[in-house]
Amino acid sequence: LDLAKRTIVVVLSDHGEELGSHAGAPYHKFFQRPWYLGHEFSLYNDVLRVPLIIHHPRRAPQRFSARVRLMDLAPTLLDVLGIEPARPFDGASLIPVIMGVDRRDRDIVSVMRSEPERGLSAFALMAGRFKYIYNGPPGEAQHQEFLYDLSRDPHEQTDLAGQARSRAASMRAELFRRLEANQRKARALRSRPRPTPAPEPTDGQLGELQETLKGLGYVE
Repeated sequence: LDLAKRTIVVVLSDHGEELGSHAGAPYHKFFQRPWYLGHEFSLYNDVLRVPLIIHHPRRAPQRFSARVRLMDLAPTLLDVLGIEPARPFDGASLIPVIMGVDRRDRDIVSVMRSEPERGLSAFALMAGRFKYIYNGPPGEAQHQEFLYDLSRDPHEQTDLAGQARSRAASMRAELFRRLEANQRKARALRSRPRPTPAPEPTDGQLGELQETLKGLGYVE
């Protein structure tokens, strides 16, 4: 079938892992230790930055340093295949990056709501060389914020929020402007007529799904 000559292969990960490299971060008080191992309670780049490898059988290997987003993947694949999307994507095709037309870092908004009832909510914005993190429910007086210059501090060890207050404030405002825009979009989508629901899975399908999740380590 010569599948290797006509198949696009994508390798990626949904998240990384924090391995105790941010001692003193605010969520550590919930774990009774000064460090954290895992990915549920963190918006540091240890967790957010993941591999993205796209193999196209008719393109020579290249490596790009521009910051992109996983939500850019679906519009990229449709763009390569010449398929018009059924509705607009939040992401954007990476073809301009791959063709060398646009190598700019893309802005990234990240949200973590693992346990909002315990105050474990966090929001982050990466724009240009800076990254801003807001820990805590929006509008809470007890929130914490962090600012990092990723060009000089890629491992996010030196918090600049206390020194660069105006930049932190402007990035906070931009972050919450984008979050509000996303909420408006979500409300509009929820107001649309819902499609016909899929049939309920059979016991056999549920058992197969349970075994698959167990094999991936998500359930015991």
